[in-house]
Order: sequence, then structure tokens, then C-alpha cells
Amino acid sequence: MGHKSVKAAYSTKGEDWLKQALAYIYGNVKLVKEFFEMYAPYEKVIISEGTYLAWLNFNSLGIEHDEFKQKIFIDAGIALHDGQSDERGACLESGWK
Repeated sequence: MGHKSVKAAYSTKGEDWLKQALAYIYGNVKLVKEFFEMYAPYEKVIISEGTYLAWLNFNSLGIEHDEFKQKIFIDAGIALHDGQSDERGACLESGWK
């Protein structure tokens, strides 16, 4: 299905959809960047090209990983990947419920 989706998106028939999807993704990335510039300018936001992912660096908070997970995942209810993985490279459970 992935191959067919990509083929359809990049064909002339998918041009309108692709433009709308890219505009939507760009709007979300812009929203994240502007939010952090306004409310947490000391945190580093890295916007990657070619993806909808944004990398957020919270090291300036100066708190340990477990405390960060408690504050972000549990207390605030925000689902983020914490960037940790096990020895196989598999993502660890965030603890967010």
C-alpha cells in the first residue's frame, strides 16, 4: 500500500493532495517552532528538512530523565518520544498513559 500511496501522491493526479498535505505539515511545524520561541525560547527546537518531525532539546531544564518523564508524560499528558532505546535499538515505552 505504501508504494501505491507514494506513486499516487507524486503523480499529476496527486498534485493537489500533495500541496495540501505539505502546507498542513508546514503549518504544524511552524506552530511548534513559534510556540517554543514564544513560551520556551531557552529550549532548542530543530526542524528537520524532508520530514514532519521536530527535535526538541530540553537539556537546559537541568533535570534528570525520570523527572522529565514524570513532568512531561504523566503530569502534562504530552506524548513525546524521549529518544531512548534499548540495546537492540528498539524504542522504550515512554510511560505516558
